[in-house]
Amino acid sequence: MQTERGFLETARGKPFGFAGGNLEDPAIFGPGTAIGLRKEDTDLKESSMARSPR
Repeated sequence: MQTERGFLETARGKPFGFAGGNLEDPAIFGPGTAIGLRKEDTDLKESSMARSPR
């Protein structure tokens, strides 16, 4: 959703799009949801991990 709103729906993202279906294979990806972070975003990582159920 963030990729769609933050990039694909902008002028720069117009030539791009999603291809294929959702990537849902618990054997490969495991259960749940993930996010990507830059290595230098340590505050965001710590904040996300503190709120994440385990």
